[in-house]
Amino acid sequence: MDLRRRRTRSRLQAALRSLLSEGPLSAVTVEELTRRAGVTRPTFYSNYSDLSDMLGEYLDGLLAELDRRNAELLERSGECESTRADMARITASIFADLDRDDPRLHALLGGVPGLTPEVRFARMVEGLIDRSVHSGHPAPTREEKVVAAHFFTGAFLGLVRLWASRPEGIDALMLGEAFSNYVYNGRAGGPVTLDHP
Repeated sequence: MDLRRRRTRSRLQAALRSLLSEGPLSAVTVEELTRRAGVTRPTFYSNYSDLSDMLGEYLDGLLAELDRRNAELLERSGECESTRADMARITASIFADLDRDDPRLHALLGGVPGLTPEVRFARMVEGLIDRSVHSGHPAPTREEKVVAAHFFTGAFLGLVRLWASRPEGIDALMLGEAFSNYVYNGRAGGPVTLDHP
């Protein structure tokens, strides 16, 4: 993508963020968005098909960053002792870096017509599962992979919803530790302690 197009998209995304901070997605119009961004309607439509497409681009950026961080975890997964701690650290950093004030995140969590974040997220998790199969361990069946991907998607997005609500007394490190503990130990791993040093 050339620099001019990238700049235009950045202005449109900034305008969408601004408008969503003032009201719900259903109140945002292409006319108001283009006015706020200082571009024409044809320019908008040469970049996006609709507002859902814009939020899809935002979601794709979030998923790409999550995939990158999880790839880092997988690269070091041979160090079995540190994998759980690494997952906790990486998950905590994801929550810490997630802009809870970005109204585009809240719009995604609230539901966007024509956009299914859970399905996209689950596809990313399926890719992580494929890349995490080690020699000596049987690969999951297609069905097992689909179920696992949707299970972890639901768990992670549930914590994103919790984090976005700014829960009192819960910080990013606590959420990272809890998620990692449940991933590695399940509920049988004992109670999750939200106290940390």
